[in-house]
Amino acid sequence: MNGKKDMNLPKEIELKYRADNIKLADFAAFCEARKPDRFLTASGFDHFYSSKKDLECFARHRVEPGKFNQLSFKRKLADKNNFIRVEHNITLGLDVTVKQVSQLMGEFGYEYGSSLFKHCDIYTYPLYTLVHYVVYDSNLKELDRFLEVEMSEEHAWKDDQEAWDMLTAIEKELEPLGISPQNRIKRSLYEMFVKKDVSK
Repeated sequence: MNGKKDMNLPKEIELKYRADNIKLADFAAFCEARKPDRFLTASGFDHFYSSKKDLECFARHRVEPGKFNQLSFKRKLADKNNFIRVEHNITLGLDVTVKQVSQLMGEFGYEYGSSLFKHCDIYTYPLYTLVHYVVYDSNLKELDRFLEVEMSEEHAWKDDQEAWDMLTAIEKELEPLGISPQNRIKRSLYEMFVKKDVSK
């Protein structure tokens, strides 16, 4: 599904849908019936950085104080959607600060755009993860709610197509929650809430 230059790069393969009309209890019941390996809730800020030289790439610094600290770089592989994209995730020490990351990104020409706060309910299975999350702006005003299916980045998929085929099969099973191919969201959170501010 992608060019040869991207074959051996780490990929994020996922589908995202708006969850405004999906009750959290219904989502939880669906996930529990599938017997997850793990369930957890997570809350924290995503800080976004981008370069005006290439607005199809961006970096995200995700912080949950005392629990999680990660810097990610994402690059689109298709103009029309974000279903499959290159993603590099670097886990940082919990003592690494937002200021330190911001200064480092500046050295590579990446400027801070804005921040989003997310609260997530995460169900992890051997080959994929199901997530319901609420997105807020930096003042904690709710912006939207989403349901996401993400294929495992640790699993040794034969190729992108194998992961994609399983992803679309899970999508079919999500139909009772009102999910269908027609309501896939093609834009990333970065494109929906951040990019419009940094591309001026």
